[in-house]
Amino acid sequence: MRPQKIGLCLIGFVLCILPSLLWAQGTCTITKRGELPIEEVGGRFVIAAKINHQPVMMLIDSGASHGALEPGLGEALMLSEQQNKTVNISGLGGKISTHPYVASLFEVGPVTQFNYDINLANIGTPETANNPKAPVGLIGVDTLSRHDLEFDFPNKVLRFYDVSHCSGRFIPWTGEYQDVHAFTMGRHLFIIPVGINGNVVHALVDTGSRQTSLSQSTVNKAHLSDDQKTGKTMQFYGSSGTTIAKQYKLDSFVVGRSKFSNVPVYVQPESYGQFDMLLGMDFMKWRKVWLSYKTEQVFMQFTPKEAH
Repeated sequence: MRPQKIGLCLIGFVLCILPSLLWAQGTCTITKRGELPIEEVGGRFVIAAKINHQPVMMLIDSGASHGALEPGLGEALMLSEQQNKTVNISGLGGKISTHPYVASLFEVGPVTQFNYDINLANIGTPETANNPKAPVGLIGVDTLSRHDLEFDFPNKVLRFYDVSHCSGRFIPWTGEYQDVHAFTMGRHLFIIPVGINGNVVHALVDTGSRQTSLSQSTVNKAHLSDDQKTGKTMQFYGSSGTTIAKQYKLDSFVVGRSKFSNVPVYVQPESYGQFDMLLGMDFMKWRKVWLSYKTEQVFMQFTPKEAH
């Protein structure tokens, strides 16, 4: 009978340690928390939110660290201004200092925030001045980063997920997609390496920018030459003002494993600080983009609009 007792002990030992192993390794779980329709307005994407139960259209801005409202809207929504607190905002056109307002309730999809500080900044553009769906504020990563986000731009849907014990290529997409190495700067701003004319530069994934653009210092870093200028210019609108950018054509542009040629980009006359360029909506609007704030990963998939 002794061999039988040893066998039972071995079986029992395996059964005992198996739950511990599963717990230690974890099982990747993805839980959908909600979805909202998004709309394209002037080359940027907006979503409906609520401030103190009042509906407002907000720009989805993965390049902004904090939420903001157009000047004057705080009073219109009867928000209280914090006169004893000053916030410095840096953006295109320089820096501004404002007093934030407090929203007793701020709601975006499954995200609910109480007594939420919200800054003031210029959001709209002249092209969307008369559009009733034009954004009057922006949603920054202080709100967006509470969930993993799947931006299905071609089909105009934003989905919110909670993920646990996940890593690698875990997202539930079919077909080929890219996992782009990323690192986060500051408060969940995603920076990814891209290739320009064979040179590696660092791009901020910026859903708040309608155009992909480079900083002036990147012209030298990426070895761009004057013969790549097209002579075209574009006015860019930022939270702190406006700038005029010059257009270049890139011989090669690489994101992940995808390579593009003859790509138009704009060069801003100022530095972007810790990154070299903004990867804007002119590139992302044709793709699904998953920003995994939980695992600090970025996934992209070129996706034609689905038939309905």
